[in-house]
Amino acid sequence: PRPSPTGVGLKKIDIFPKLKADYSAPRTNRGGAVAVGMALPMLVILVLAELRAHFGANGLAKEHIRVDTALRERIRINLNITFPNLACEDVHLDAMDVAGDSQLGLENGFLKTKLAAGGKWITNKSEKVKANKEHILEEMDQDKRLIVDPTNKLPKDYCGDCYGADAPENATKTGCCNTCAELTKAYEAKSWGTQFLQTSAEQCRREGVTPIKRMKKGEGCNIAGFMTVNKVAGNFHIAMGASTERNGRHIHQFLPEDAPNFNASHIIHELSFGAKYPGMSDGPLVGIQKFTTEENGGTGLFQYFLKVVPTNYIDPVKDTTVRTNLYSYTEKFRPLMVEVEDHHHELGHGEHAGVHTDEMSKKHQHHHKVAASILPGIFFIYELYPFAVEVSKTAVPFSHFLLRSMAVVGGVLTIAGWLDLFVHARPKSKLAKLLASPR
Repeated sequence: PRPSPTGVGLKKIDIFPKLKADYSAPRTNRGGAVAVGMALPMLVILVLAELRAHFGANGLAKEHIRVDTALRERIRINLNITFPNLACEDVHLDAMDVAGDSQLGLENGFLKTKLAAGGKWITNKSEKVKANKEHILEEMDQDKRLIVDPTNKLPKDYCGDCYGADAPENATKTGCCNTCAELTKAYEAKSWGTQFLQTSAEQCRREGVTPIKRMKKGEGCNIAGFMTVNKVAGNFHIAMGASTERNGRHIHQFLPEDAPNFNASHIIHELSFGAKYPGMSDGPLVGIQKFTTEENGGTGLFQYFLKVVPTNYIDPVKDTTVRTNLYSYTEKFRPLMVEVEDHHHELGHGEHAGVHTDEMSKKHQHHHKVAASILPGIFFIYELYPFAVEVSKTAVPFSHFLLRSMAVVGGVLTIAGWLDLFVHARPKSKLAKLLASPR
């Protein structure tokens, strides 16, 4: 039959030339040896290497830096810290930033758990209280109480000071703040802080007994939760004494002689800025344990200086972006009790006459400890970088592995063919004799 035009056209573009059986070389032992001894092992090794490289490249993190433009967002700070020898009622968490925003006595989002001394968990009767909700006043010495008689009647000409504020319109006496409620209302009208009035204002002191809080011993505390802050530099801390704001200043109220009883030993279980993305490691402060002893000052001020880097994780599968932050830190510790050295010089006989010998003068050195001017506590001071790091993971399709595997197979077979031709063309070589020897 006459071939069709289509068949003739396809035959012209055939890129796989066919040899007649008479022209093809016969199969030999040398060719089988090359196939089994070299081609097959190389194929297995290289294909497995490609498979390993494929899975290794899949999910590999890539990072690049760009300018951070998300400046109006707020940052979530996750905190979980244990104080082995500090009662929950003495744990006060405050946060403030350079923009002037301050959060005193943070309670929303945090939970305190009462522990036994040494930080041991109380398994049979765990006591959990919301932060700064319950403060139990322990018994104190009488000389540390501000005792007043609330039944004392005020003089007729008495006019309570409003301490810079304007007396409320419904005051019992025009232009005066004769009661604690009136003074508090006057401060609220000015949008001033009223926390310190209970301990400092004469009206509030007169109307009730306000004890100055002493440190409670024999308990530990764990505080865990989160807070949100502005995306600017700032700090958050747990320090001795309840905090207040007075004339724009952040103040902690406590008895100075009680400072050595604030045990700043702590264990950080979690500290992170934002959510975690898959594969993200814990922060460098997680697991840090710091303990104070008599040798290192009894207690002191722990300062952690954090460098926070905004980080955006791009999930290629879900096509979502997780905004979080990474950080690094340096630290500093300042002990409360520091050792000082006094020098005393005593004159010996004859020194007044201008004659000086080692035996005539004596130097006495006395070592003793004094309290440094610090606030015992733990401070986390953080700064944010203006650049953000974008983290993404590579997603290599399986077809990429198939293409590379086919290239490997073709390359190995080609090299094996060249080696077979080389051996077949040199029958007198030692390799050819070895391969041609009968099995």
